[in-house]
Amino acid sequence: MIHLAAVVLAVILPYGWIVFSDARTRTSDFLNFHPLAMVFYVPLAFGLIWPILIGFFVLGDKLAHLDYKWPKKTALIMFIIAAVCSRPFIRFEYRNYTSKVNAIDEKERPWNKMDPLYQADKRKALSTLRSHGISALADPLSQSQTEAMDIYLDRQPIASRELESATRHYRTSYGFMEHVSAQRDCPSQVLQIIYDNIVELQKQSRLLDAHTEITLINIAKNINATQLLLSEMENNKQISPLVRGDIESRPDPPEKILIRSIETGSPDVFYEVERANVPESVKVAYVQKMANSSDLHLREWAAENVRCPTQDLERLAANPSTEMFAASNPKLPMDVLEKLTKSKNKKTRDAALKNLAERHESLSQAHKPQIAICVAKSCSK
Repeated sequence: MIHLAAVVLAVILPYGWIVFSDARTRTSDFLNFHPLAMVFYVPLAFGLIWPILIGFFVLGDKLAHLDYKWPKKTALIMFIIAAVCSRPFIRFEYRNYTSKVNAIDEKERPWNKMDPLYQADKRKALSTLRSHGISALADPLSQSQTEAMDIYLDRQPIASRELESATRHYRTSYGFMEHVSAQRDCPSQVLQIIYDNIVELQKQSRLLDAHTEITLINIAKNINATQLLLSEMENNKQISPLVRGDIESRPDPPEKILIRSIETGSPDVFYEVERANVPESVKVAYVQKMANSSDLHLREWAAENVRCPTQDLERLAANPSTEMFAASNPKLPMDVLEKLTKSKNKKTRDAALKNLAERHESLSQAHKPQIAICVAKSCSK
């Protein structure tokens, strides 16, 4: 009877705890391996419950003046072994449960900065940071702790090594990583660690929130981001088009990204065409595509570019919105240029006349050596 009662309780109690904790922490049923812990919890629970029941019966027999032979020594040894083996499991369950419940409560608590409890948490976190340093808080940071951390970072100069260590410590604190990545003086190695943290979260199939997207944008725009880091981000298939656009629009995009952007005709890199290490035909094709763009600014740029094909250049010169820019192009056919010198637009006329004068000047400079040779020959005669 005692054995059966111990078995029933050893099954019911761990199962009840798993059901309760999963419900309280809102653990998904999909790929939930928590119930598999019953394999360990049931024997350990039996090792604790059975000796306790034996102890009750031994005490009852003494009170009733009975002399039943109970396995007291066996029960005591089993209880000690089960208690020692259960300790790490109990600690794990307690920490896992409390951390998840606290995280849920923190998220569901209204983020009211005037709330006395919120303000008390923030003051406590700020005091801890000032007393024990930047890595003194536990990861992940709560909302109040994140705000306290932002204040601490803005007011306290942090050494590069300390910031590196803190970034590795707060590897799941999205608000912290967002704030640090937005700093213009954020060291390149810290940006790399932040990105590595995000990649690790992606591998764990963690749902990335808006903070993560903003953090990636901050890294893409930060002047201290290395070419290697930008290339890693570009090759990450989970990076959003918005982040990719920020990488491409940098003043110093990685060479491979720049070349691919030019080859695909991305309008974000038109100002980098000159320095790009691509064949001349690719540059010409790019300018031609910009000449046919729906963006007026890009058509103006193409109209001034010497690589603009003649047919497209003549079309741009015939358009009142781009004729002024085409008028300054040294590759514009002479007959079209002469027509623009009579344009109704004063700026177009001025640009065309200046272009025409420069061409005449270059022609006269080119003929000067020949004139000098002819003069020398006539003088010798």
